[in-house]
Amino acid sequence: MLAQDWLVWEDLNRIVALIASRHRVNPDDIPDLVQEVRLTIWKAGENRAVNATWIFKVVASRVLDHVRAQASHRSFEFTGVPEDLPESSCDGAELAHLLRARLCRLPQTLQLFCHLRFGQDMSQREIAREMHLSRSSVRWLERRSRRELIGSLA
Repeated sequence: MLAQDWLVWEDLNRIVALIASRHRVNPDDIPDLVQEVRLTIWKAGENRAVNATWIFKVVASRVLDHVRAQASHRSFEFTGVPEDLPESSCDGAELAHLLRARLCRLPQTLQLFCHLRFGQDMSQREIAREMHLSRSSVRWLERRSRRELIGSLA
């Protein structure tokens, strides 16, 4: 197919929305991402032959660019505990209960990782062997689980 044929492809909106939702992009931002993808395809040239693999690469690149741009605007500064909180809210048992509730909301893979890493006190190498993953994937899981827990507790 030519690049111009992909511009009117009906499923392009659905594909962008699907990939964006996997990266937890705000649904209000998806139409803008669709336009960015269409613009990239249009810039590729009218008579250039492109395949679906290239289209998916364009979609994934635009979504990841958007996610990275949003992440660079976030701040994880600790501003301290508000003074109007009751004293019991800082209780260790309550924090453990809150953390357990947040862990239950994580995807299964991250739950398993957290159980192995923090519950069983396994090393990254042991987790990689147990989950049949590379060590770099395990490091990525650790970063992602920490990021999601920090985001849910903030």
